[in-house]
Amino acid sequence: MSSNYYNYEVKNDTTYEEMPRKRFSLIGLLSKIRNLCFLILLVILIFTAWPSLHTESYLCFRLIVGLIFNKEIFSLVVSSFIEGFNLQPIARSIELLVLVVCVWKLIFRGKILAFLRIKSIVMLSLASYWIYLILFYALNITTLPIWSEYASFFIYSPMFCWLYPLGLDMAMKAYAVIIVLIACYLATVIFYGSSVREGQRLDRDDMEELGINDVLRRVNPIRKIFLPRPRFYATDTFSQNAYSSGRNIVIALDIFDEGIEVAQGVIAHELGHYYHYDTDASLICNVAINTVTFPLMIVTFIARILSHIPFLGIAAGIYGLLLSVFGAITGIIFNIINLVFYWIDGKWAERSADMFSVVLGYGFGNYLFLSKYTEGFSLRALISGFLDVHPGTRSRCRYIKKRIIRYYGEDYWDSCVAVYGDYYV
Repeated sequence: MSSNYYNYEVKNDTTYEEMPRKRFSLIGLLSKIRNLCFLILLVILIFTAWPSLHTESYLCFRLIVGLIFNKEIFSLVVSSFIEGFNLQPIARSIELLVLVVCVWKLIFRGKILAFLRIKSIVMLSLASYWIYLILFYALNITTLPIWSEYASFFIYSPMFCWLYPLGLDMAMKAYAVIIVLIACYLATVIFYGSSVREGQRLDRDDMEELGINDVLRRVNPIRKIFLPRPRFYATDTFSQNAYSSGRNIVIALDIFDEGIEVAQGVIAHELGHYYHYDTDASLICNVAINTVTFPLMIVTFIARILSHIPFLGIAAGIYGLLLSVFGAITGIIFNIINLVFYWIDGKWAERSADMFSVVLGYGFGNYLFLSKYTEGFSLRALISGFLDVHPGTRSRCRYIKKRIIRYYGEDYWDSCVAVYGDYYV
């Protein structure tokens, strides 16, 4: 990396062996064992009570499991797909590609964790229910001729067999909703982008020089299996900040001027966002909102075109105006719900990312960075910390300090303060 281009030099004196080691905590171990026992007990209670409470749903679950693990039924699914491929090669090829990508993302890249976030579940459920109401109550597409043609298309789908326990009619409706969600997901990725690239991308030599590779080496290898190696960018378009978007982590150049400890603390924090799927969960919520807005935008656009045709102008104009008002109100409602979850989940995400930096051993660097922005207690700071997505810096510093002492001991904290205690005023 050219130091003339970046206008600064960084000397990395921190080695992997010098990083703090987490001390053994009997209380922490017992807490994990207790949580595991509670989880096992909850699973046993669910599977014991489920058949007697909801027999029909339990049988559906058993049938879905059989579709996955039963050899004969699985071969039937494959033969059905081959028959459908012979009749509709283009449609079946596209569907197979979508299924492969979904399986790869959800299972082998661990994206299912992003779908299990509370805000993801709520927003996707609301969007799916909204689609269901519009398609099957407002438009009542089951009465249209296309629905019978859609049935023949649906029967040869490999997804049909796994939705079939819902019943033929409900399976077809569920498949229609899933197709709309996938289409809106693709539109969101294409038009809005799943990640942001900003600044100069750092190669491996740059990352080694800046100490980024030292932080990456301390990430749990299991996490690296489920997620690809993140890409790092350095930029001077903003100062004293960093953010992660998708696979990309963008860091302001002047953070490196603050010292290697501070820079690595900020990098570890952003890696926490990446490995906790924070941006993926936000993308899912954007997809849910776009699922509501995109169809309304398209129909409104068509209505505006039809408004220029004689004898249709007045009716199409009024129809387009009503749709615009309905779309605006619906979009506002969904955005408000998303903002509420973004505010709640955002505070939790920041805590988790701070905790991630502590676990990696770079919590004190993150503490040093945040301490620059810590204010004394005041009503304005209290209100600002409450309304902001991020928790207050004062609260975050206290949280990081407690976690460092808990994980590495009071002596390690005192030694850090002795070296860096007066680093910032």
